Amino acid sequence: MLAGIRRGPGPLIGTVVASAAAAVLTVAAISTAAAHTEAPAGRLASASVVVAGSTNLSVTLGRGQGAEHETLPLPAYRGVPASLARRLAQVPGAASAAGESGFPNGTVPPGDVDLVAVTARPGVSPDVLAGQIRAALHGGQGYTIATGAARGDVANLNAAVERSNGQSLAGALIAPIVLISLFVLASATALAVNLRRRRFALLRAVGATRGQVRRAILAELAVCGAVGGALGWLPGAALGALSVRALAAHQMLPAGSAAWLSPWLAAIACGASALVAGTPYRATVSAIYSRSLASGDLLIPASVAAGHTGTPPGYSQILVSGGTAAELARLAAGHPGLRVASRSVANAQSAQAAAQNSFANDLILGVLGVLSAVALVNTLVVMTVERRRVLRLLGRVGATRGQVAAVFGWQAVFVAGTGLVAGAAAGAVTLLAVTRAVTGSWGPFIPLAPAVGLIAAVAVLTAGAVMIPFGVMSRRELSS
Repeated sequence: MLAGIRRGPGPLIGTVVASAAAAVLTVAAISTAAAHTEAPAGRLASASVVVAGSTNLSVTLGRGQGAEHETLPLPAYRGVPASLARRLAQVPGAASAAGESGFPNGTVPPGDVDLVAVTARPGVSPDVLAGQIRAALHGGQGYTIATGAARGDVANLNAAVERSNGQSLAGALIAPIVLISLFVLASATALAVNLRRRRFALLRAVGATRGQVRRAILAELAVCGAVGGALGWLPGAALGALSVRALAAHQMLPAGSAAWLSPWLAAIACGASALVAGTPYRATVSAIYSRSLASGDLLIPASVAAGHTGTPPGYSQILVSGGTAAELARLAAGHPGLRVASRSVANAQSAQAAAQNSFANDLILGVLGVLSAVALVNTLVVMTVERRRVLRLLGRVGATRGQVAAVFGWQAVFVAGTGLVAGAAAGAVTLLAVTRAVTGSWGPFIPLAPAVGLIAAVAVLTAGAVMIPFGVMSRRELSS
């Protein structure tokens, strides 16, 4: 086996690369799914214990034996009575308690506050005080009682929502990543075995049994897999850490004014649901639209959602055409709470919100792109390296280096062109069907810059995977 590796290392190196790539992406996905990012406590850093209305909502989807129970984080505060602060200040071990409001996505009906921040007396630990508060609140049913790092999730409810979304996304990506990685690995392995079929036939000719050849192949694959798992472990863990940091930064993005009603769509179909703040709401389905472009997944009366979405009632934006900066400044000064922003600032905020919404799609496309690039480069490099005998033969019959380079170059052009045409044809079927269903038109919008970038990336990867190995081999094979 070792002699075969020395004479023809290309296929086995390709298998190691495929194994390492599969390990990197799988370890990264698992690390991201298992990670737990922490949000800063912010203005609650001085509080020993934070008490808020339950920041989670239990939802039952379906009925009977098929019912599923899920606990989802809420993106808006339920609110607690302001009088709760006086009650908690009398709990043993509490030095003071104060109602706090004005948090992002806060919902404060008259007489309520977003949460209550409790400070412990000297010598009383936050955990002990939390236990006393839980006992005073009859077990804490219907409340979130947070200490330590958990205060950050109460200070910024978006953090818990985005963390849950990120972990769910990473968990959902594990199975596709493993399956696609196995497909890439199987392709590389099949190519490695196929390129050495003459060698295996020679082994059979000199007396090796099928079982011996099979065991030799399995031993090689086991070694390649182990080396690839070892090489991919640390990069995968590092990539997972970077993904967790990206998710943490993503959690800190300011939330928009969306109603956040889409998570409850499945429950609405059964006739009942809950608003964002957790208030029960029973709806009657009066109409179902076939295309939801520019609308939400669900439309309900504005009066029903008022006070439950974490945003103030009324319009979130008023677009003004004309007027000087001074006039708009006077308009804002006459209406407390109104903020004037220029077109560039509003566009930047819109772009930031769009980036937040497309984060999951970009992550999925990035993973698929990396796997596709690994499969493309790995296959072409292995096939090019295994043609060194042909390269040597062409050199011996008088072919110049420029002529042989043209042969390999046209091969790269053919592979890239065929792949792009086949990929565009396959993607067009799905794209046109989705465009027709969503917009009613057969004309999809294709951004020019990403399309050109994709074509350039495929061309560069293909040319590099073919011509770089050719350049290395030609200096040795064509000179002999």
